Amino acid sequence: MGHEVVKNNRHLFGLRWLLPHRVVLLALLGVLIISLVVKLDWSWIAEYRESILSAVWKTVLLLVSTFVVGFILAIPIGLVQVTGPRFLAVIAHAFCSMIRGTPLLLQIWIFYYGFGSIFPGIEGIRESFIWPFLTSAWPYAFFALTLSVMAYEGEVLRGAFSGVPKGELEAAKAMGMKPFKILTRIWLPRAIQRTLPVIGGR
Repeated sequence: MGHEVVKNNRHLFGLRWLLPHRVVLLALLGVLIISLVVKLDWSWIAEYRESILSAVWKTVLLLVSTFVVGFILAIPIGLVQVTGPRFLAVIAHAFCSMIRGTPLLLQIWIFYYGFGSIFPGIEGIRESFIWPFLTSAWPYAFFALTLSVMAYEGEVLRGAFSGVPKGELEAAKAMGMKPFKILTRIWLPRAIQRTLPVIGGR
């Protein structure tokens, strides 16, 4: 019986795409794509190809690097909100609320135009080796995006750490596992497993 239910669900899922309004929308999408390909002038792509590829590469690199660094730094932010101490939990919660409560574009603007305008006034910094980095937009974007990932994933990880069954942690303690080993072997992997649907957008 279970096999028949699965088969019927798959059959219904296939028929969903044949509903009239979906067929009309897919047809309109096809017409739009064909119109864009035929009507628009694409000759400029060859001229700006290198710039486009460079921009795509920088975007992908910025996306991957900020997510990896931000997620790693979000682990202690999420953990401290569950385990304490209380004053660190309050600071972590305030950080997550502040970053998540302000637009990302505003944060980038503050870092780039705010801090970026302060550095030139510091004596001797123009002659230092870090001056080329301070005049580039990349470090400010990296910093702002990393903070954003830290805040959002820190809050997600807080819920994930809280959602790990306490019985698993108590069983690990009963087996004589040390707190760090419990964190790395059980608590953190189970918490990350619970965050995957959120990260994947499901």
